[in-house]
Amino acid sequence: MLSNKSRNSCLALSLSLALVISSTNTKATISLPQSKTIARIGLATTAIAIFATWVRLKSKGTSKYMDYKWEKDWKDLFKIWNINTPEYRKLYDKYIAGRELSILPFKYTDEKNGKQRIIKDKLVKSTPFGLMGLLDAYVLIQLAGFIKLCGEAGTSVNAFYNFLNN
Repeated sequence: MLSNKSRNSCLALSLSLALVISSTNTKATISLPQSKTIARIGLATTAIAIFATWVRLKSKGTSKYMDYKWEKDWKDLFKIWNINTPEYRKLYDKYIAGRELSILPFKYTDEKNGKQRIIKDKLVKSTPFGLMGLLDAYVLIQLAGFIKLCGEAGTSVNAFYNFLNN
């Protein structure tokens, strides 16, 4: 979890990026930009929006979304005229940023055949929800685990190579 100072800094950065992204150029231009320029701007905007959403996912607390009232939420979304309202932010947090997967390790004791043993287990505090929450849980966390596994395998392969050559 991020500290309050880091969280506030991340929120300020993501909000300022969102303001820059949402501002439009009202100048009339004579020549249209080339398609490569449009694609690059679109790609950069998408990358910044995904990063800002990821920061929002990591910086907010885990809240409980137990009610899946799609019809009510869609009606509320179409009633909103301004995106800077708390209702819009609530829907954005619920469906786009979502909720982060939270797994807590814990220990408990078990007594079998007169012997007491400590068992380590994991408890799911909250399941992922929303677009970014699901992407983080099923893609980014798995990718980070794979990279860590490859790094450990690379270290052991390197140690084995050094053992053979020394």
